[in-house]
Amino acid sequence: MLGWDKGSWGYHGDSGELFTSKERTNYGQSYAKGDIVGCGVDFDKEVAFFTLNGKYLGEAFRGIKGKLYPPVCLDPASEGCRVLANFGQERFLFDTYALNAAAN
Repeated sequence: MLGWDKGSWGYHGDSGELFTSKERTNYGQSYAKGDIVGCGVDFDKEVAFFTLNGKYLGEAFRGIKGKLYPPVCLDPASEGCRVLANFGQERFLFDTYALNAAAN
């Protein structure tokens, strides 16, 4: 799972925790089938954040640099779940412009 291996990080749906190199941190609420999870990266500030159903959950990870490879992990018990990746080709549920305006 994401965050269990060195160099990976992730937001786990079963617990709502962040994982990086097997270290866990309380972060947000758990999520399941039907929820919309977003992941954003501010490369200028070198931070990553997550959203859940359009709600900003706050900074998750710092020191984000280099190339990123966006994986998704599903538990075998997640039958019926689907993943739809949106890299900007459609409007995001979370308003990224509002986040940028709040930071300025």
